[in-house]
Amino acid sequence: MTPHDPHAIVEIGSEVFDSWEHSQLFDSLNIELTTNQASQAEWRIVDPDFKRLDGWTAAGGGIAELPVKVRIGFGASLGAPVFTGVIGRVEWGGGLTTLRAYDAGFKMRKVQKTEYHKGTALQIIAKLARRNGLQFEGPDPAVKLDNLKSAKQEGDTDWAYALGLAEESGFVLFVRGTTLYAKEAAKTAASPVLTLTYQDDFVLLDEFDLVFSVPENQEGRPSRVETRARNQTGRRLKGQSGQHQRGTEVLIVKRDLRVRSKQTADRRAEARKALQREHAFDCHVTILPTFRGKFPDVRETVALARLGKLFTGKYLIDRAGYRFAAGELSGNLDLYADIK
Repeated sequence: MTPHDPHAIVEIGSEVFDSWEHSQLFDSLNIELTTNQASQAEWRIVDPDFKRLDGWTAAGGGIAELPVKVRIGFGASLGAPVFTGVIGRVEWGGGLTTLRAYDAGFKMRKVQKTEYHKGTALQIIAKLARRNGLQFEGPDPAVKLDNLKSAKQEGDTDWAYALGLAEESGFVLFVRGTTLYAKEAAKTAASPVLTLTYQDDFVLLDEFDLVFSVPENQEGRPSRVETRARNQTGRRLKGQSGQHQRGTEVLIVKRDLRVRSKQTADRRAEARKALQREHAFDCHVTILPTFRGKFPDVRETVALARLGKLFTGKYLIDRAGYRFAAGELSGNLDLYADIK
């Protein structure tokens, strides 16, 4: 094998499967990285006699929830895992066993609970993460939030409840490795992690893979958001986000939310404008098999070149997918950008 050959390594429990050493075993390997959802890896294995599947079957029946790590790249040195998770589903058909692994937040999605919590939204999310065996990392710099004296988790999984808290407070949730992250809306970085040139590094498959929507005509593109809420004594509060020159004039969100201060009401408005918006630019690119270097993740910035004046520029990754099969490695990136 050469430094230019595609390469994949899948670790399941204590077993290590190398696409170079076990090429007859690998049918395909797909990885999907997302936010606010479960990232996952799907590995299809040639297994006509159920031998591999039998090895992962638990003693009492079912499939053991074994840890999974996936490394992909070119050459012998693959670096850190692109995906880390746990086996959550198994399928068999046509002589192929399909293992589907979900990110380490899988444990947070398994059990529905009813209980009360105290603390800020981030403190509660951190507590839910730790009790499911995850580390936690919040926004940097830190954000000041109201203390909740009696927040009720009513028949929700830890993940669903944490996601609701995050969305109300203006954060995006995602799991990488064994860490749950709660971060504010991503912003385009000054330096992209990767520059991709059209027809050299990526291709466009469909006629409408490049889309620009005039912001003034988008309902989800407000220039300013105003929220209406109540404080602890029942007095009405108005929160207001920052102002953009382009977009609809005002979007008023009428919710009878109890907040402690105008600062919190303002934050809810800013979060709505930042998280629940349509983007001016949407783009889907397929990275060619000749691509080399770092495999970018969601929320990272990439630059697209040779796409004319309108579409050339920096984009944020909304979803990243990678596929390994038959000695070929490619990727699909869903990108977006906002107009200034």
